[in-house]
Parts: sequence; structure tokens; C-alpha cells
Amino acid sequence: MNEVPHNMTQYSLSLENPPMPYRFEGEDLGRGERVKAQRKEAKEWLEQQRREQQYIDQQEKEQESSIKKKVLFMWNQEKKKKRLERQKRKSL
Repeated sequence: MNEVPHNMTQYSLSLENPPMPYRFEGEDLGRGERVKAQRKEAKEWLEQQRREQQYIDQQEKEQESSIKKKVLFMWNQEKKKKRLERQKRKSL
């Protein structure tokens, strides 16, 4: 069997469950403490994922808004040109 580091008492050998330390820094945590630590880690990971997704969504929204502003500006410029052309034709 593989040699187990002193700070870990057990390995999970399946690929689905990566090795999880059952001891943290020499302390033997009870099952409840391990579960709490795992839940805390999972919550932190989910919160990080949520923040990243919010950032991505915000960037997409800003980019979309910028594109809409540019299109609206160009459309207004075209309207102004057409109006000026009509006014020139009427004056002639």
C-alpha cells in the first residue's frame, strides 16, 4: 500500500472521490467537523462561482448596452442627414 503522509489518516482510492484529508494540521477532527469544513468549502466555492457569473453577466450587459448606443447614434445621424437633404431640396 502507498505510504500515507502523517497529516492524513485515510485516502479514498476511487477517482470520483479525490483524496480528502481526515486530519487537518495534526488535529483529528470528528465527523461533524469534517462535514462542516466540507460544507463551508462548498459554500465558498458556490459563492465564488456566483460572483464570477455575475461579473460575466455584467460585462455582457455593458457590452450590449454600448452596442445599442452606437447603433442608435448611427441611426440618428442618418435621420439628420436625410432631414437636411429634404430641407435642401425644398429650399431649391
